[in-house]
Amino acid sequence: PEQPLPAELGREAGQDPEAGNEEKKSVDAKTQETDEEFFDAQEDVNVTEGPFVNPEIFSETPDAPNVDHAEDDLERPSRGLRKAEKKEDFAAKIAAAVDSEDYSFSTLTDILNAAPFSGTTPGRVKVNGESSGTRVVFGMYTHGGMHGLCNKTYEYSNFVAYMNNFLKVNLPDESKGKGKWTSFSVNRNLPTNLHRDEHNHPGMVAYALGCGTYSGGELWVEKATDEDIDDQEWTTKELANGSLVLGKAVDTRNRVVEFLPKRWHTVEEWAGDRWSVVAYTTRGAADATDREKKALKSRGFPFPDLRHLRRCRKDATGGPGAAPGKLPKRSVR
Repeated sequence: PEQPLPAELGREAGQDPEAGNEEKKSVDAKTQETDEEFFDAQEDVNVTEGPFVNPEIFSETPDAPNVDHAEDDLERPSRGLRKAEKKEDFAAKIAAAVDSEDYSFSTLTDILNAAPFSGTTPGRVKVNGESSGTRVVFGMYTHGGMHGLCNKTYEYSNFVAYMNNFLKVNLPDESKGKGKWTSFSVNRNLPTNLHRDEHNHPGMVAYALGCGTYSGGELWVEKATDEDIDDQEWTTKELANGSLVLGKAVDTRNRVVEFLPKRWHTVEEWAGDRWSVVAYTTRGAADATDREKKALKSRGFPFPDLRHLRRCRKDATGGPGAAPGKLPKRSVR
């Protein structure tokens, strides 16, 4: 049989069919008001934030300016490109100095300021402390029973050759033509604690220079046994065991000085931007192969003749009864 309409059902039950419609309209109106209040409240909400926002969809806020990121990337070269450009500028400064035979300290400072290398050599906390300065080694290294040439010796061959020639030209008069070394370190704003270079070859001297815009930073070196103490320039430093060591501060700014690396030494405090270069002979030099010697000499290192020295002999500091910088006679047994 035909089903009655809703209105007819209401009448059969004695209800007003319009009453249900009025109630439904009232509910719909309240729902609409609530929805309008909800969406009005959302007008100030940033829909690009929150834990469930997909960043690929909302890559920028509605109020952010329209930035052309592709064009911005073109204006900022990559890190690799910047380093390549810096290396080219560094090489150009070295080439200009070589062509004009310019071995002045002002030119060296300009070259070092353009240097693309940075960082520190690991394992020297005892000497340099927890420093943020720069220390880069060129030439030969010795580590435990191993030895070889530092990678940067090959990477910066032109700089290595220039630096070796610079040292030779600016050596003290008494050392000219006689200075020997296998390695040198380039340091920037690197403090040093009071120490002795135990891993340098015994019997060999070292050379140090300073350059840059700084004041202070003298090299303090322990007194040699045959040095005169009549002048008033001597000062003392305290060792870890509480004993005092007598020594003197030597100015290395814009000059090369010679010193015994196995004597106690340190760098005095300074103010400004300080570069230093220290040339020395590593303890493994006596074991260098012919190939290593050839590579060093081709880059200007004045490799020493060590046949008269024994690599494993300890200390050439001139202890009690010994002349400074000399070793006991070799046994003939």
